[in-house]
Amino acid sequence: LDGNIENIEQVSDTIRKLLKKSGTSAKNVALAMPASAVITKKIFLPMTLSDQALEVQVESEASQYIPFSMDEVSLDFCVIGPAANQEDVEVM
Repeated sequence: LDGNIENIEQVSDTIRKLLKKSGTSAKNVALAMPASAVITKKIFLPMTLSDQALEVQVESEASQYIPFSMDEVSLDFCVIGPAANQEDVEVM
């Protein structure tokens, strides 16, 4: 509604079906989203966190900046690299 995707699984399934029906050998699809639908933030987290702990911490940090229920959000992150202080990692 109002230009928002309400059922992500249904959209994913439809894209998969269209890709298969097209006969292409491509395995990946790229989609663009308007900037107004995306929230980005760089954060710094301890370098010593395990992958699982990093994911939990990112979700906890994200919940402070995202004005929606986390159930309504598709959250992804990437470790950019070591922070200047060499004790943390920069995450976006």
